[in-house]
Amino acid sequence: ETLGLDRLRALAELFAGDFLDGLELDRSPHFGSWLTAQRRRFGACHVAALEHIIGLLPCGADEAGAYIDKWLELAPFDGRAHVALLENLARRG
Repeated sequence: ETLGLDRLRALAELFAGDFLDGLELDRSPHFGSWLTAQRRRFGACHVAALEHIIGLLPCGADEAGAYIDKWLELAPFDGRAHVALLENLARRG
C-alpha cells in the first residue's frame, strides 16, 4: 500500500532530530553501535519520505523547495537530491 501525499507530509513532520538525540552511554559500545544504526535507518526513512513527497507534488509546487532543502540537509551527498533541486529551480525559472 502506498501512502498519499497528506499522510506522507504527516509522516515527514514526525521526524524531529536524531533518534534518542543526546543519549549516549559511554560504557556500552554495543548500545552505541545499535543507536548509530537506528539513527541511520530512521534518517534513511526520513529521506525516502521526503523523496516520495517531492515526487507526488505538482510540477513547480512552491512547497517542494522546503522538502528538497531538508533532503539536502539530511543527505548532502545524495545526487538525487541535487537533481531534484536543479529540476525545481529550472521549473521555477
